[in-house]
Amino acid sequence: MMSPSSRKAASTQLDQLRGPDAGDAPKRVELFFCPACFDISDGILSVEVARTADAVTWRAFGWKDEEQDGDADALITNATELVFDAVAYDAVLGSAQAAFRLGFGWRRKR
Repeated sequence: MMSPSSRKAASTQLDQLRGPDAGDAPKRVELFFCPACFDISDGILSVEVARTADAVTWRAFGWKDEEQDGDADALITNATELVFDAVAYDAVLGSAQAAFRLGFGWRRKR
């Protein structure tokens, strides 16, 4: 879910979804949060993102709140690992960032 607060915040969220560089340690990123208040106390769905030269992997889905983020007891059991082609993944995120920079769907006044 992209932040409705600003284009810059949405771009930052997309940057986080890129994950680490190939060969770097996996990185936990936020996927979905309360759309009404964006308060961490409501819980945030997060995932660990790992990257190789060829693939981006989402694994270890879990809940993040003020007390835990990716702790074993916060992980969602039986969550499927998702693997994406790295080139296609980066292309989609790049297209999304370009769309947000151009104002695509952003609080247009009528």
